[in-house]
Amino acid sequence: MTVHKKSYHKILVITLSNLGDVVLTIPIIVSLRKAFPDAEIQVVVGEKAFDLLHGNPALQKVICYRKESSLW
Repeated sequence: MTVHKKSYHKILVITLSNLGDVVLTIPIIVSLRKAFPDAEIQVVVGEKAFDLLHGNPALQKVICYRKESSLW
């Protein structure tokens, strides 16, 4: 599969709130940043693991998902 790097301007990564899952997601985020240096990369993560990704320089935004709240 050929990926045209210029065609991706925004990338959304959705991960779980389990700490182990989020830790395993970090290398994927680093790889995405290397492959798409100009893309805006955002992550949706559960409340328990928000602090693991908050402030990561490879990300433009970390969105905290709370199970108790509505998506709207």
